[in-house]
Amino acid sequence: MFFTCVNPVFSEVSDGIISIELGNVKVYQGDFLPFTININKTSGNASKGVISYWVESEDGKRWAYESSTLSTGDAPYSKTLDREIYIFSTQISQNYYLRVSVNFDESSTAVSTGASFYVLPKSQSTLIETIQISNIEKDITAEKGKPKYVRPKIKNTGDDTYHNVSFLVEGSNSDWFTIAPLSYPEFNPAQELSFTMEISILPDAETADYPFTLMVVTSEGEWNYHEFSLHTFSGQHELINYDINLLELEIADYRLEIQKLILEGKNATEALRFVSEAEVQIEFARQYLRSARYTEASLALSNANEILRESRELSFESSNLVSGVSNVAVIIGFVLLFVIFMITLIIYNHYSRKKFDRLMGVYATEIMKNIRREVEPPGVVVRLREGGIKGPELMEQVKKKMEAETVKGLMEKMERTRMFLESIEGEFKSGKISQDSFDEIKSKSEERLNSIKDQLGEKGVKLQSDNVVKEVKERQEEKEKNEKVKEATKKSLPEKIKSIPNKLKGLVKKGGSKEDGGKDKKEAPKKEEGEKPAEEKKEGEK
Repeated sequence: MFFTCVNPVFSEVSDGIISIELGNVKVYQGDFLPFTININKTSGNASKGVISYWVESEDGKRWAYESSTLSTGDAPYSKTLDREIYIFSTQISQNYYLRVSVNFDESSTAVSTGASFYVLPKSQSTLIETIQISNIEKDITAEKGKPKYVRPKIKNTGDDTYHNVSFLVEGSNSDWFTIAPLSYPEFNPAQELSFTMEISILPDAETADYPFTLMVVTSEGEWNYHEFSLHTFSGQHELINYDINLLELEIADYRLEIQKLILEGKNATEALRFVSEAEVQIEFARQYLRSARYTEASLALSNANEILRESRELSFESSNLVSGVSNVAVIIGFVLLFVIFMITLIIYNHYSRKKFDRLMGVYATEIMKNIRREVEPPGVVVRLREGGIKGPELMEQVKKKMEAETVKGLMEKMERTRMFLESIEGEFKSGKISQDSFDEIKSKSEERLNSIKDQLGEKGVKLQSDNVVKEVKERQEEKEKNEKVKEATKKSLPEKIKSIPNKLKGLVKKGGSKEDGGKDKKEAPKKEEGEKPAEEKKEGEK
């Protein structure tokens, strides 16, 4: 709380504001209470003044008191003083005030402020859960420059009676909080006490989230706490919008809790009705917010919070469907369900086995047809009769047929894998796939080929090459060699076509013409072995 003293008559009189920050809001008997004094001189010249601070009880009695000279410069002037004051061991455990007073010069009026703290017995201080704090959220929102009211409650769930019960707020800006009443003289078992907490954030405070701890303490040394965050906003629009979103999340979580209660057999009809009413109020708040009617939006939000609080205070009783049924009836129902389940399972197994037998019969018939096609001469029908193929012989033929089909499938599978591996190597060499992809696919394909080879070996099939992967590689190299020969032939073909006219001219000269009539036929070169007769050459030239 800040107090400003201004004297309009004498301009030379200094004035300003002061504030204090407590290091702790609770201190033990016989210890020192640390605190900080912030001094801001707003007018006046350099001067000497007096600063005083003391501890005062609720009935006005002073305990420790200290005073010293304060030297200040010309305004504006700021100064921070770290001080501590002794708490006597004879001070009873209750709420106290730390008072600070400053005179900036001899003529100025004193400026004072104060903060409350609690003295605990040094011999005993216990965190206790039987004092429960309620009706305060973990996230509190407030607008800067406007008061915010929160009404926390405490309940004594134990068997002991406590005295001088007080609420304290601990944090870096605890002076924003004013709590009333300061304390209750007695706190009996099962009793519930209410406090009012006013939050006043300075208009020039930084917009941020501030952590605080709300503590309840007693003269017996018992205490408990509740941690919360204060979210500050510079305007009503963003504050109300934040509160609406926060309440919608809370309602969504509460609906999940209600659904769990319904599954447990609880009657949550009334709770669902309350939730629906709260959602209607939230919708009103959004409509008011869009039209900048902040007062109405705040009232609608307040109604929604109150409705939700009433819903949470409901006692969820078991529904008639569950409460009206005895334990014996429930057990009998479970037994009947189990018997029905077992009967269904037996019928299903029986039906599945019959279906499997039918499928195997169809498959055996197909195998027999294939065997008959192979062993029967064309146009002859072989029928199984007495004295014909015996049962063991038939089973042996069926077995061999199945093994032959298995070997054939493995060979086809191996050939497909070989072709796939060859195509992948071609894709890699043409740059269509990366090195990593090629290595991975190649490794998997090689494993698959070797696995097929092992299976064929187990069935007594010998491959031409012991190393299937090596065989694939050799086939690929041979294929590449053929491709290179084809490519070289393709490239040399234009040159061969160009040389055909020259070859034809040479053939004409060798055969003679009218212009070379002076040559003797005896000088003609001897016909080499394999050379065509002149008539055949002329026919070729034509």
